[in-house]
Amino acid sequence: MVKTSPLPDEVLAPLPTACLHLVDVLGPHVAELRKELHAERLAKEADPWLVRNLRDEAPLAAVLEEHVRTGTPLPRLEDWQVSKRLTGAGTLTIHC
Repeated sequence: MVKTSPLPDEVLAPLPTACLHLVDVLGPHVAELRKELHAERLAKEADPWLVRNLRDEAPLAAVLEEHVRTGTPLPRLEDWQVSKRLTGAGTLTIHC
């Protein structure tokens, strides 16, 4: 059996301090950020405008009808989406 000698105190001494910093200082922020990201993901999944497959026009028509019925404007495109479309990377292909 191979036995490794224990590490000296000067190597292990910073470890508890680093662990306490992670738990006490960073931990609460990470937990809150995780909650925010989860909420954003759920909101995107629930948003009918983000329908990815437009081969069936019924979902898109339903979304547009809802916007017309309620008088709410369509969602504004993010800057990165506009840039992507202007560069041609977001070219829409219509399948008939």
